[in-house]
Amino acid sequence: MFLKRYILKFLHFFKKKDEHVTVLIFKDSGLGEVKARNVHHSTLKAFVIGGLSFLLFAIISFVAASLLFKERMTALKYLAENQMLKLKISEYNKKLSEIEAKINYLQEYEQKIRGLSKELKISPKYLPQGGKETSLDSLSIEKKLSYKDVEQRLRDADAIKKQLEEKEKSMADLMDTLNAIKLVVDSTPTILPANGWISSYFGKRVSPFGRGIVFHEGIDISLRPGTPIRATAAGVVVYSGWQQGYGRLVVIDHGFGYKTKYAHNSALKVKVGQKVKRGTVVALSGSSGDSTGPHCHYEIVIGNTSVDPLKFMKSNRIASLYSGR
Repeated sequence: MFLKRYILKFLHFFKKKDEHVTVLIFKDSGLGEVKARNVHHSTLKAFVIGGLSFLLFAIISFVAASLLFKERMTALKYLAENQMLKLKISEYNKKLSEIEAKINYLQEYEQKIRGLSKELKISPKYLPQGGKETSLDSLSIEKKLSYKDVEQRLRDADAIKKQLEEKEKSMADLMDTLNAIKLVVDSTPTILPANGWISSYFGKRVSPFGRGIVFHEGIDISLRPGTPIRATAAGVVVYSGWQQGYGRLVVIDHGFGYKTKYAHNSALKVKVGQKVKRGTVVALSGSSGDSTGPHCHYEIVIGNTSVDPLKFMKSNRIASLYSGR
């Protein structure tokens, strides 16, 4: 009711036309001085309307400025979020590239491992079998993602990258093991130095020089003169020259306590310190030293003890120990 009366009075005030309004002005001088001014009703009405218009304009301007400020702040917020999202997506794409490169590397590494294991005749059942395969399709961004979605994808990518690094370490350990086995295999004399007729075996025999029963520390392979004599395993030549009884002799150290001797040669093809592989020609067969005809006297020495070379031929390859047969 009070508001209604106030509005009616306010409207009544604006309906007046020719009346004057007396305005009292009190001076703040402490003397109680008062001045009266007669103001025409239309002048006061114009003043009130002007004041109300200014107030309304100020309110509208304030509201508009507030809305504009809020809109600009929202736009800046979205812009900042978009910039952060772009940075996160860039980081994510970089990690995807790293993961893809790591997968390709591990696939090549796995092929090397399988190739080496095949060479060593290692049964596939002793090799690690493939687990859950990693697909980049599940990590690709095909639609718009929120900032939180991209952060989750980044965490997923980090987890996959860690799994791949662990797999790489396991594969590296396996490769080290296979290389160690290969080194043993390559350094183990498992072939004959030449193809020929074995005329004398390892062990006790009647001396061809009339010395009674003697112990033969190797095998004799009858050959045509000049037949290539090949290293039976990888190693380093530790002797190449003449030695009493052996004639022209080559001795190869294969490591792991193994040495091989190739005696009675007509010519030597290697020098001391030279590295050789299985199959490298080290000499040509002959009949130098204590010999009754062209042949190759072949010995295998482990430590300081000569052993029967044919036992190594029967095993063919030491890798058969790992083949599961």
